[in-house]
Amino acid sequence: MMWCVLWFVFLLAVGETPDGPVSGHVTKVSVKEDQDAFLPCYPSTKENLERKVFDWINKNPRKEVFLYDRGHHYNNGRDGQDAQFKGRVEHFETMLLHGNASILIKKVQLKDAGNYTCIIPHPSHEEHYVQLIVEPLLKDRSTGIPGSCPKPSIPVPMEMKIPMKLECKVHCASEKPRLQWQDGAGEVLHADAPNVTEREGGYDVTLQLTVNRTGVYSCVAIQDGFNHRTEPSTIVVLISEPSLKDRSTKVPVSGSCPKPSIPVPMEMKIPMKLECKVHCASEKPHLQWQDGAGEVLHADAPNVTEREGGYDVTLQLTVNRTGVYSCVAIQDGFNHRTEPSTIVILISGPPDQNVIATIYGGLITGSSLVIIFLVVSRCFTITRIRGWREWWCSYHWPGFCNSQESSRPGPVVQEEIKMIPIDMDPELSE
Repeated sequence: MMWCVLWFVFLLAVGETPDGPVSGHVTKVSVKEDQDAFLPCYPSTKENLERKVFDWINKNPRKEVFLYDRGHHYNNGRDGQDAQFKGRVEHFETMLLHGNASILIKKVQLKDAGNYTCIIPHPSHEEHYVQLIVEPLLKDRSTGIPGSCPKPSIPVPMEMKIPMKLECKVHCASEKPRLQWQDGAGEVLHADAPNVTEREGGYDVTLQLTVNRTGVYSCVAIQDGFNHRTEPSTIVVLISEPSLKDRSTKVPVSGSCPKPSIPVPMEMKIPMKLECKVHCASEKPHLQWQDGAGEVLHADAPNVTEREGGYDVTLQLTVNRTGVYSCVAIQDGFNHRTEPSTIVILISGPPDQNVIATIYGGLITGSSLVIIFLVVSRCFTITRIRGWREWWCSYHWPGFCNSQESSRPGPVVQEEIKMIPIDMDPELSE
């Protein structure tokens, strides 16, 4: 019974670590793999160590970590340092004056974990103990561990359609891995259940991911028992989003809408009702009025009629100011958007006078542009009109000047002239 008590007291005095017993106080230092580890050592005398000796060793088995002997050490030519620590251990030169024998182990490895002893032999023998704990990281260890998984592969998908199935495959000779799909930001993505097959003492693993958008997708293989994570295999998926554009001659499915029409308004008064009309043989379209800047305008509810297996659609817009107004027909199922039909409304004259609408010109067939001029009717002379016509022809349409002068009041419109703008001078008198 007495021997048992004595042995228990001995264990308490010595202390116990994973690598065996060490005497005295043990300082525990915990760092993550690949970080730098600071191992402290402060002799009780606090004397200047520049002309002293201190030695750091790693026990079980014994390895020389760092030896300082009156300015001569492993980093300035001294031999004897274990190859595991060569070029990775530094002391604090400027702190020797204050009795600091601490060291820094750079880029700590898993095998660096263990018990370290700092020995100061003079003037009185001292030993200081440090237990270094290294927390492993998941990283690529394919070149250092037998049986670790190689980098997985991502075959080119067989079917180029959306949604698309991506496959990640790997063969590992030892521990069964888990595969993981990630996006370009490193976020883990939800994938299908893995397909695992044992073969030749190893594992074939396939993991599928369904994608429906452009992105960067990576796959890694992880073996937790080895703290092994492969380098990622990456595939870039570029999905061209269909845009709304005119497909009236390109859509393989018949029935795409033609360009809509804008009839000349029947009533020339303000406010004015503009109509956009189209007949589509297949999918029902929606019409859209826009201003000159392409902004969508609020219009009346559309009038839709089914006829001959298609749709007649009319959309009215109320306008009361000068502007450029366009109408398009859209079929979302075809990603089809017609070319716009456009009408230009020019309104002039004092707002407190009644507006008498007169159409000068007509439909410009080349661009389907309808020009309408709403002009305040006032008295003016033929001479004024002729003078304007001569100015306009000399600068714009010289051929128009060859036309025979008209003795009728108002502009002369030849067949080839599609519009004649009229500038009403408010200062004209009768």
